[in-house]
Amino acid sequence: MNDVSEASPAERGVNILEGDGHLYTNAQHCTDVLVNLNKYRQSGLLCDVTLKCEDGVLHAHRAVLSANCDYFRSMFCNGMMESSSDEIIIKGVDYNSLSLLIEYCYTSSIMITQSNVKKLHVAANIFNFQEVQKACEMFLLGRISIENCLTVSQYAAQHSCYRLMESADTFTRNHFVDISRTPYFYDLDKDHLIRLIAHDDLSVCSELTVFHAVIEWVKFDQDKRRSYLPDLVKHVRLGTISPKLLLDCVETEPLVLEEPKCRTLLDDVKAYHLLPECRDELSSVLTKRRKWSALCLYAVGGENNSGTKLNSVERYHSEAKVWLQVAGMNTGRSSMGVTVCNGNLYVGGGFDGSTFLNSVERYVPYSNSWTNIAPLKCSRSCMGMECLNDFVYAIGGRLEESRLSTVERYDSHRDKWFSAGSMATSRSAAGVAVMDNCIYVVGGYDGNTDLNTVERYDPRLDRWSQVGPMTKHRSLTAAVALNGLIYVPGGQILMTMLDYVECYDPRNNQWYSMAPLMSPRYGFGAGVVGGKMYVAGGCNGAARLNTVEMYDPILNSWSLGPTMGDQRHSLGVGSL
Repeated sequence: MNDVSEASPAERGVNILEGDGHLYTNAQHCTDVLVNLNKYRQSGLLCDVTLKCEDGVLHAHRAVLSANCDYFRSMFCNGMMESSSDEIIIKGVDYNSLSLLIEYCYTSSIMITQSNVKKLHVAANIFNFQEVQKACEMFLLGRISIENCLTVSQYAAQHSCYRLMESADTFTRNHFVDISRTPYFYDLDKDHLIRLIAHDDLSVCSELTVFHAVIEWVKFDQDKRRSYLPDLVKHVRLGTISPKLLLDCVETEPLVLEEPKCRTLLDDVKAYHLLPECRDELSSVLTKRRKWSALCLYAVGGENNSGTKLNSVERYHSEAKVWLQVAGMNTGRSSMGVTVCNGNLYVGGGFDGSTFLNSVERYVPYSNSWTNIAPLKCSRSCMGMECLNDFVYAIGGRLEESRLSTVERYDSHRDKWFSAGSMATSRSAAGVAVMDNCIYVVGGYDGNTDLNTVERYDPRLDRWSQVGPMTKHRSLTAAVALNGLIYVPGGQILMTMLDYVECYDPRNNQWYSMAPLMSPRYGFGAGVVGGKMYVAGGCNGAARLNTVEMYDPILNSWSLGPTMGDQRHSLGVGSL
């Protein structure tokens, strides 16, 4: 005799209701029905429609197909001619793909392989099987490589799969240097090449790399492509190339010299270098640095070992490999937000030792000067700050004992802050980074506990959504976007310092453990220069730090970098 006295109502398939009644539910029932219907289909029993394609026929049940798919629902339920036809001709879809989709209607499973993924994706698109479409796209992205990323992007463009195309292009931008050396690069069409090199996220350490890639692409089929050169060169950030390299490597290129429009662009760049006092007027796409081509790292403000809130700023140049003092801020502050937008450094909010601040300053590198701009609507410290689509965002933070979920957006043309969509979770001391035209906020402190949750902001929707959580809870950390991944080093959890580093891959919504910091720290600043991540300052529990660690993503290893002049905790870092 089976003893069911310890089985729960749910385990027995019974949901207890009020009074004497009860509702019995068999959780296996739906699956059993589909299994039997699939057996009927396979044996041709009770089938009421035949789908005929070029290389075969398939039998099915109208009710099952229409319950699974809008395409068949419209066909069978809206009085169309096919609703009463015993046999329906299906064009543009091969037998194998159609068979897999029909089987999916009965089983909710589908086998995707390297050999069938593209035809299956096309068929799913035709019949509007959206989940199968997504599964095919994830399959393609999971196997994307330097050898096939351009082909995947071209395939996606041909079939108007813009999400897949953008993901493939993101991979291409992140590996542009390696891809530009492959034979596949020379098969690109002009529009695709422009789409890649026009993007701010193109991962190159020097714009000279982009220029050489463009020249080699033109030379591959020079008779046909030389007329494209002006349209290509205007997307190369020539103004970020040093004057010496500009003269030695760009101005001496025969293809450039022979094209009047290219010479005009070169003259504009020369004027930009020769007339620093007019750079605001001469600034253009040609002079705008890409996110990954920054040469300098700025360490801003923070708190030293004596508790003083610093207004001093140091600049690290990746070629000189030394830290030098530049003009200090108007206000000493720590725990502020720092970001770079349109070639300028923005610093906002923070704490001056007695007051939570709402003041914001902007640093212009060529004049080495700070200017106060419109203040934040809300005073806040320990906030995140990022630049996205030429707007500066101030995210979350702390005001007195309250943690904030609110977000503000700064319009530099109007010198005004506006409210943006709030996060789902109030948090301070979180990491922030921009990836794929979205802002990511990771971890932080909600007033009770250190967080591992991650939110993503889509500016098109003005809305935040949850993505995969980190493996470790942490606050007083930073987030850095590098080579298509978001890295989160160090920080603290329950007053314990971390050396643990993890990175997020948005393609599969997963976090991965990476090489740890050389020493635990929290309250540091982080940025990218020359394709490497720098972690500067912070606290090790005993003292404020002036040490710097550098991370090489290719080697997955850390090394010590040049030491800053001042110890800084709760500082901000920006890359220019």
